[in-house]
Amino acid sequence: MPFGVSVTICCYNSARRLGATLAHLAAQVVSDSIPWEVLIIDNNSNDGTGDYAKELWAKNGRAPLRVILEPRIGLAHARERGFEDAKHEIVSFVDDDNWVSAEWVSLVSEVMESDRAIGACGGLCEAVFETPPPLWFSRFQGSYAVGGVTATASDVTWTRGFLFGAGLSIRKQAWMELRQAGFLPGLSDRKGNALASGGDTEICRALRLANWKLRYDPRLCLKHFMPSARLDWNYLRRLRRALGASTVGLDAYTFATRRNRWGVSKLILGNWVFQTVMTLKELASCGAAAIYPSKRGLEGNEKALQAEFLLGRLNALLESRADYGRRAQKICQAPWRKVQCAPFAQAS
Repeated sequence: MPFGVSVTICCYNSARRLGATLAHLAAQVVSDSIPWEVLIIDNNSNDGTGDYAKELWAKNGRAPLRVILEPRIGLAHARERGFEDAKHEIVSFVDDDNWVSAEWVSLVSEVMESDRAIGACGGLCEAVFETPPPLWFSRFQGSYAVGGVTATASDVTWTRGFLFGAGLSIRKQAWMELRQAGFLPGLSDRKGNALASGGDTEICRALRLANWKLRYDPRLCLKHFMPSARLDWNYLRRLRRALGASTVGLDAYTFATRRNRWGVSKLILGNWVFQTVMTLKELASCGAAAIYPSKRGLEGNEKALQAEFLLGRLNALLESRADYGRRAQKICQAPWRKVQCAPFAQAS
């Protein structure tokens, strides 16, 4: 029997955005042999998100829908609650502004069934705009989790090394094995309107360390709705700074799989002082954008965004000085870790 799919939408005050998202799920073309459901994880909303979802789904929904309250604010908590309450083997995380293709559920089941070693799969994200996008959007769309990887389906475990959180589908068995072996996410991810990020990438990195595959398939296509407020240069600056900060928490996973290359030992790579100096060196290469906020306000300036990214990383490094090395050691010695080193040609 094909794997069942629990489509999980983590929501915080999502009533304004859920209409189109649920409409696309209601239009799914799914064989009767594939069981599926929709989970609304209400992350302490105060706008009636849960009631709105149930009312809307009752009109044309074709699968069971459950609303589950998760009072601990934060995407990481909502995501974990989704795993706990999902009835099916595949947990497909769809954001409240994601419009999945009509074959989404069927394709997720098919991809995950094709290889029992696949721990997570994801696909192509296309942007849909509320207002015409700025000229710079296509150059920096990756920061918005928009775009693809390759034209054909491929194993990205040791190449790209992660999948977008939008539409990330995870094998529940893989997650449960990680948790039972002691895995605890270290990145807080988004809380309310804050732009903290990286939790989805951390899960991908942990899965590959536990010897699960990451699969990209462009047939898994969704549209990512972009409201006009996100098409603002200052918003992108904040987003890039948050992305830079998240890399500090992900460093430990990189050190855990990287071979000793170019004569630089893991001991040096994992050293807080070394990483801070290297970040400062990169920041200096950004020139005036590294020093003057006004320079970073110039729209379309790639150096400005690089500076924001590195400033975010630098701030996070300063905050993590006391436990940076301990975290790297903890991941290297994690009981759930099964892979020691990445293949040489594909280390990332």
